[in-house]
Amino acid sequence: MEKIDAWLAEAPAKFPNLRIAFYDQIPDDLLEEYAVISTQLMDDIPAVSELGETKTTAKGVKDFQEAIKLRNHCVYSYLIFNECNQLIAMTDVSVNRKQPQEMEQYFTGVIKEYRGRGLSKWLKAAMFKKLLADFPELEKIETEAHPENHPSIGLSKQMGYKKMGSQKEFIIDRDYIVKHLETTS
Repeated sequence: MEKIDAWLAEAPAKFPNLRIAFYDQIPDDLLEEYAVISTQLMDDIPAVSELGETKTTAKGVKDFQEAIKLRNHCVYSYLIFNECNQLIAMTDVSVNRKQPQEMEQYFTGVIKEYRGRGLSKWLKAAMFKKLLADFPELEKIETEAHPENHPSIGLSKQMGYKKMGSQKEFIIDRDYIVKHLETTS
């Protein structure tokens, strides 16, 4: 906890021209920008699965927020804005308000021009403190990192996360299957 507190204490002096903001629902006036930056960050992941679409839309974010609200869920988000009030970094945690003992931090990203400065530390530390304050019964936070995302893996280790396993995803597309079947028949 000392490390988290230190990161939060140093952030304002380290990033005097940046602003961090918390949301438990992305407001309408930020939906489009959030969708654009989310898509950009997803496209930057080294090997995104071809099983899912990486394009995020404002309508998709809005619809998702409305749908999960019906199940008493929400997404806690911290966003960082630059001196021009443009979104440059984000982190999101899925919160089940009925069972707040376990949560999943499913995305943290910083646009390329701002990487390597410690913004992910600021985001994750702020989120960590917010979750502990809002949910004293919190027992576990899960997070994921692509195996080639060494900065994210290192940050998770610094925060005290323990590696619990790894996941591999394999995919074969339809055209390859059809071609393979034609050549072996």
